[in-house]
Amino acid sequence: MSEEKRKRIMDVAFRLFSDKGFHGTTTAKIAKESKIATGTLFNYFKTKEELINELYLQVNVDLHEYIADKVDLSLESETVIRDIWLAIIQWEVEYKERFLFHVQYSSSPFIRYCKDDIPTEYSFFFSDVLDNFINEGLVKKQDSKLFKMYFEYSARAMSMYFINNNLPFNLEISQNQFDIFWNGLKA
Repeated sequence: MSEEKRKRIMDVAFRLFSDKGFHGTTTAKIAKESKIATGTLFNYFKTKEELINELYLQVNVDLHEYIADKVDLSLESETVIRDIWLAIIQWEVEYKERFLFHVQYSSSPFIRYCKDDIPTEYSFFFSDVLDNFINEGLVKKQDSKLFKMYFEYSARAMSMYFINNNLPFNLEISQNQFDIFWNGLKA
C-alpha cells in the first residue's frame, strides 16, 4: 500500500470531518475526493470509525512531537514547564484546523483513543514531567490528574483567545499569562 495515498486519504478525511462532521462525511465522498475507489479506501482503513480514530491519534502525536522539538528538558524546571506551555499554544495557533478538530472530537463517542494511547515517547510531557513538579514540591500539592487538566486547559484557553480574535501567537501575552498561571500554582 502506498504511504502517499494513505496520507492523501487522511488529509481529505481530516478536512471533510472538520467541515461536515462525522455523519455528514461518507466514505464514498472521502474516496472520491482522494481520487481512489471506495473499495481502495477500505484497504487502508477498515471502517470510517477506524479512519477518524487514526486522524485523532495523529493530531495528538503531532502535538507531542512539536513539543518534544521545542522543549529542552535539561533546563531549570520552571523554564521547562513554561516552554511546554508556550509550545502547546504555538502549535494550537499554528495548526489551528488540527487543534479545532481535536477539540471537536475529543468528547466524541466515535473516538476510542484517550491520552494513554499516545505512544509513550511523547506522552511523558503530560505525565512524568508534570508529576515531577508535584513530587519535587515545585507546585502546590494537588491531584496529579487535576493538575494536568488545569495545565492543559489553561494553555487551551490562551490558544482560543488568539484563534477567536484572529490573532497570531504572541509570545509576550503568552508569557504574561503563564506568569499568572504559574504564580497561582508554585509552592
